[in-house]
Amino acid sequence: MTTLFNAKDAQKLSSLNDPTKLIKIILEEIKENAIDGKWEYITRSYGFGESILYDSECNYPEKIKQVLKLLRDLGFTANIITEERQFVDIFLHVTWS
Repeated sequence: MTTLFNAKDAQKLSSLNDPTKLIKIILEEIKENAIDGKWEYITRSYGFGESILYDSECNYPEKIKQVLKLLRDLGFTANIITEERQFVDIFLHVTWS
């Protein structure tokens, strides 16, 4: 029988709501980009592409505000970008140049 979802999967998903665990995942992805010679990181995952972020930063969910603060405290430039076209594209944009 093929397992579609197990306790380990649930633990991983739950941990994404913890800013300290989420920042570790994001920093690993940033590290991969830096190793590839890139100077920026973009993600719409982990809640960073949600329409609730189409607002001012003071109204962001606490998890998002904490991740942004942690990234900035580490010296990164980190912002939520909203590009308005036919649809609104929302994402986390991090740079280190």
